[in-house]
Amino acid sequence: MLAEILTSTPESSENSYIRFPDRREKLLLIEKKISQLLALSDLLPVRVALATYAANYLDQVPLWMMMVAPPSSGKTEILSSMYHLPDTEVVSDLTKSSLLSGTSQKDKVKGATGGLLHKFGEFGFMIIKDMTTLLSKNQDAAAEVFGAFREIYDGDFIRYFGNDGGTHKEWHGRLGVLAAVTSEIEKHRSAFSAMGDRFLTIRVYNNDALRMIQAQTALKASGNEHRIRSEMQDSCRSFKL
Repeated sequence: MLAEILTSTPESSENSYIRFPDRREKLLLIEKKISQLLALSDLLPVRVALATYAANYLDQVPLWMMMVAPPSSGKTEILSSMYHLPDTEVVSDLTKSSLLSGTSQKDKVKGATGGLLHKFGEFGFMIIKDMTTLLSKNQDAAAEVFGAFREIYDGDFIRYFGNDGGTHKEWHGRLGVLAAVTSEIEKHRSAFSAMGDRFLTIRVYNNDALRMIQAQTALKASGNEHRIRSEMQDSCRSFKL
């Protein structure tokens, strides 16, 4: 869908046509806002992030994308612009229990969802702010989450528990994922590869990463960071499919 939005430009010939003109205009606005904050010379990371979100509404296997870039290079800002999109939840850390909880009925507190997957229901889009946190867990804890991801990607996740006389919780649905991570991932390739080839990867090149770091530093000094970030989120919120 995003490819179709971007097929034509304002300078296109009279024979070309834009299938989603309203969404294309919204995309241009989002790009303008994010460019104000990050001074990107290449908008590909922004477009890939939005395309990942859009593609998960298509009737096909889930699309999981990982953005690799240096610390403080702006990848979190790109993801933060998407925080208020429909069906989206943002996480900074994950455990097997946070995905699907086995808490006993008598111990549940008011408002408990039973885990993130139950909160999503049959469809959701997860933004992982920093996959490095997950990779830095001890080997057993990380392996549990990666094992859960393998099942979730296939659309089914079932857990069995010994409490309440023996129970089980299950989730069936479709989940899209967009994650940010630093080059620290290279140190954890063996653990990460345990999931199999679930994630596609986009890397922010060093020259662009440096520009983003410089732009963020200048913006923080100007005192406009929170205002522009809020404007970015407001413009991105309109990008509904």
